[in-house]
Amino acid sequence: MVLFCLSGGVRRFNELQHHIPDISKKMLIRVLRRLEADGLIERKVYPVVPPKTEYRLTPTGVKLHEPVAQLCRWAATNSALLDKIAFTARLEATQGAAAWFRVRERLRSRICPFGARFVNFGTNRQLSANLQSRIPSAKRDGMFRW
Repeated sequence: MVLFCLSGGVRRFNELQHHIPDISKKMLIRVLRRLEADGLIERKVYPVVPPKTEYRLTPTGVKLHEPVAQLCRWAATNSALLDKIAFTARLEATQGAAAWFRVRERLRSRICPFGARFVNFGTNRQLSANLQSRIPSAKRDGMFRW
């Protein structure tokens, strides 16, 4: 997205932030620094108050711009398909989260008072006997309540 915005020529930081929707200042700085480190953009800082910084594509960035521009045009043309894919991904993530919540609740039913978690150790009575044999002070201190 940054490469696409810089294809129009030299841009200042605030112009980039204005043209890229929903990007934080921190994230834009990170992306710009990474692109600069990769040699795709160059940054020029002017020693004035307030500071003025301009960004432009390097020759390598210009070469990379055309495939990126084609991808952006494709995304704009197929926005309905991309929305459907995003919706499906959110739905699957929600269903996955619901499944994990059910598993977590099952695990919580087998938590010892001192915070250890156990899965598939048999019945509660077997689990209690198993733990009491390993931790002799647990039975004496009454830590197990099944």
